[in-house]
Amino acid sequence: MNRGQQAKDSFKFLLEMILGTQTRVHRIPLGPIRGRKIFMSPQISLRMWLGIDEPWIARLSQKLLRPSNVVYDLGAHIGYTTVLFAHALKGTGAVHAFEILPSTAEYLQKTVEANGFENVTIHVVGLGAEDAVYDLPVGPTAMTSLRAKKLEGQKCEQGKVVKLDNYWREKGLPLPTLIKMDIERAEIDCLMGSLKLIDACRPTLIIAFHSKDLLRQGYTLLTSLDYELHNQRGLLTADSIEEIRGSFNDSILCLPVRKS
Repeated sequence: MNRGQQAKDSFKFLLEMILGTQTRVHRIPLGPIRGRKIFMSPQISLRMWLGIDEPWIARLSQKLLRPSNVVYDLGAHIGYTTVLFAHALKGTGAVHAFEILPSTAEYLQKTVEANGFENVTIHVVGLGAEDAVYDLPVGPTAMTSLRAKKLEGQKCEQGKVVKLDNYWREKGLPLPTLIKMDIERAEIDCLMGSLKLIDACRPTLIIAFHSKDLLRQGYTLLTSLDYELHNQRGLLTADSIEEIRGSFNDSILCLPVRKS
């Protein structure tokens, strides 16, 4: 075992000694949602446990959301970003939280109940370009991916994928003001299955792109729909995307261009 792995294992052991390993309702101690609750163990994400995860999305939710706004949280996981959005709406509007894994959706449900949110609706489905059903491996952080390969002995769950264009109409959902999308490398498929909805209401989008190639594809598609893409440093262009070096995994703000 190399020194890096030894240090990692030692830190994990120390973390478990201090914080424990029990999954429970936890009161977030820091950050913009300090005092809010989340159902989790610290092993899922120490940043979520502390309340310091997704700082840019936290700032954007405070800046962009207004009373009565509607948010679609696609890839809600255990509910951290759902709490961010519901907290910013202050009991008004609506948050529709989508999570494909049934077991993770149970965590999400307990998070919503622990906070007493009455404006949050949970949908136990994933989003894609076509309706389908998948056997999905479940990782130690309660996450999965449509492209993940099952490891020997790993638990699997059946997950349903729907086109948002169909699901929105069938369920009679309100049109979203904001869509946050973090669905583990299925972001382009999700966009392709959401084109009618996007055209109908021109929502602001916050999309986690999980590679430079997916960002490139997303840029081409979204600019063709008259959207501008921004990272935390400013406006993205085709040239600035090509200048990115190394691996890429980041949230991008996509704003509809308002035509005069």
